[in-house]
Amino acid sequence: MSPRLEEFYSTFHNFVDKIANIVHLPPLESWIHPKEWRRLERRTIEIDITRNDYTMFTSPPAWYLNEVHQQLNVILQKSFRPLSNYLEELRLQFSYVFYETDQIYREATPEKELSFDEGVAKVEDFNQLIRVINGMVRN
Repeated sequence: MSPRLEEFYSTFHNFVDKIANIVHLPPLESWIHPKEWRRLERRTIEIDITRNDYTMFTSPPAWYLNEVHQQLNVILQKSFRPLSNYLEELRLQFSYVFYETDQIYREATPEKELSFDEGVAKVEDFNQLIRVINGMVRN
């Protein structure tokens, strides 16, 4: 079964969180002392990160990440609103098939006999739904 939109949205939010984790990495230049970095640029020394005491780790503040997630929610909802509306229309159009199967089963049991005309009407309803479903592929 295909994922729900909420699960799809959570994938984007996971991307944001993973990118935020990358921000925790310090730049390579911070692994050595500034004077040594200049000497390294002139190729006179080699890097020794084991004696580094200037490494700075940064991370985005929580309020910033919360704001990013809120903005991402707004963007995702706007972007996928046409799809959500279309899926809602389909759900409403075919709700008879999906949500009333128990009622159809109860009506089809021998305890309650349908007249011939009622039976024909039910079959005609299903045939109409089948025609709509078949027409969806062409559109």
